[in-house]
Amino acid sequence: MASEAPPPQNPQAQNPQAQSPPPPPPKRSGRLRRLLGWGRGLLLAAVLLVLALGGSVVVLDSPLGHRFVADRIAAADTSSGLHIRIGRIDGTLFGRMSLHEVVLTDPQGRFMVVPQATLDWRPLAWFGLDPRSPLMKGLDIRALILRRATLLRAPRLRPGNPDDPILPGFDIRIDRLAAENLIVDSAVMGQRRRIDFAARADIRSGRALLSLGGRLGGRDRLRLRLDSEPDRDKFVLDLIYNAPKDGLLAALTGVKRDVAARAGGKGGFNDWHGWGAAQVNGRKLAAFELDHRAGRFKLAGQIFPGDLAGNAAARGAVGEKVSLLAEGKGSGGVLRGQLFVGAAALRGTAQGALDLVNNRVEAVKVRAALVRPDLLLSGTGAELSGARLDATIDGRFTALAIIHDLRAARFVSGPFVGEGLRTAGTAYWDGKRLRLPLALSAIRLTTGQAQLDPRLPGARLSGDLVLAGAKLTSERLDLTVQGGSARLTLDGDLAHSRFALAGGVNARALALPDL
Repeated sequence: MASEAPPPQNPQAQNPQAQSPPPPPPKRSGRLRRLLGWGRGLLLAAVLLVLALGGSVVVLDSPLGHRFVADRIAAADTSSGLHIRIGRIDGTLFGRMSLHEVVLTDPQGRFMVVPQATLDWRPLAWFGLDPRSPLMKGLDIRALILRRATLLRAPRLRPGNPDDPILPGFDIRIDRLAAENLIVDSAVMGQRRRIDFAARADIRSGRALLSLGGRLGGRDRLRLRLDSEPDRDKFVLDLIYNAPKDGLLAALTGVKRDVAARAGGKGGFNDWHGWGAAQVNGRKLAAFELDHRAGRFKLAGQIFPGDLAGNAAARGAVGEKVSLLAEGKGSGGVLRGQLFVGAAALRGTAQGALDLVNNRVEAVKVRAALVRPDLLLSGTGAELSGARLDATIDGRFTALAIIHDLRAARFVSGPFVGEGLRTAGTAYWDGKRLRLPLALSAIRLTTGQAQLDPRLPGARLSGDLVLAGAKLTSERLDLTVQGGSARLTLDGDLAHSRFALAGGVNARALALPDL
């Protein structure tokens, strides 16, 4: 009988020492290796950045760095023309330092020298990086003290950019700004004087705190305290300004009149009452009251311009006083409301908003009427009636667009009579000049001249008038009538009521008897 074949044998069973090789260790993926490489690179970059910044701070806060900073300050180009030269800096640029041999100059040269000044500030607060500063971000000066400075003359700085905001867009903290034993040279006001003053400012987190005071000598006096904090319902105002025409304040401001002003107020933001008054040469200039209740304000007062109104026509138009009444509310630097103005010859209203942060007029609608034209035209023999203005003003303070419609029912000057006079368009104000487009038309014109009057129906006068101060000019005025035309230039002086027209006249089919 055939025997069965034996089963196959397992070699591992026969040799228990023969084991399968262990599995290889798991391999790291390429992505993980890259992440670890990036992490090491970022850590190294951070360490190098910290070392670089620390090294930069050390170098900057060394005598060599102090000289570098002083040179950069002296080379800074400011729009006002103010330059500051510093002879030496002691201390630390990042805290308290002493400044020696400081010289302030304007476009005409130096106007103040300061042998020594102390500055204690927190420069990193400007970037919001200083934990010692309560400011989120802004200018933090603990003390700036000028010692034994000499004011050689009144500074003559260039005007600032009119487009710069009236209100600052950042926090400001100045705990103490002072001048100790400041000598005013005789070139400023004709006599040598020593003054001391100190100031403080804190504008942040909804609070505005300003204070200024000191000894100015003579009859000059200046004191200001303003503490406004809506969250605590606090508003305090106290202002005293006394500037005789031969004193220090008059010399610094260039006002050659005796000026005295006082303003004050008490209460809180929910209920505040304030007042103000001013005099010029002992004569009343202005008086007003200001109330603020539950977010709304009301200003009522009068201005007494006197000889400040300018020429006789302007003085006649405003009369002895100008009354003002304004109501509205303000928020975030924007005043929104309405204004009424009343003078001897004029009445006017305005309604809209003023943005004091961005220096803008926001679609202010103006309506004005000439109620006493005889006061405006006194001494000219002319008559005017039914004159009124409707306008909308919009734009920056230095780039205003004035959409206007100016009408007069009747104007009479000698034999000339104009009825239904009107001009409309958009005028532009650039901060110095008013450019007024003229497109004058009339329903009826008569001169009493038999040869001319039949040609006047449909007559038009067009061109651009430019008003700069008291000068009223036009490079081109085009007059068109039936069968004729004229191209004229105008040179006028409102201050002296002098006007001159010149140009060529073209007339067709005009009969000139006996010529």
